Amino acid sequence: MELFDFAESLGMELSEGLIQNQHPMTMEAAAEMEPIWALRWRMRVCRISGKIFDITQEGLFYTSGEYVEELL
Repeated sequence: MELFDFAESLGMELSEGLIQNQHPMTMEAAAEMEPIWALRWRMRVCRISGKIFDITQEGLFYTSGEYVEELL
């Protein structure tokens, strides 16, 4: 299934390669839904702090901006 089709099947829009979700996704929930698209959700939950963040504004993978240095 293509990303556009996946987003459409969920009733969500796709913009700049990201699924425009209103409800933030955890890494586990995203991978359970469709592993290949786990990094295509815009609103995410930080795996370290539980903070909700917008990947277009900060962060890396499922880690909010304040914890990114810990990944490097």
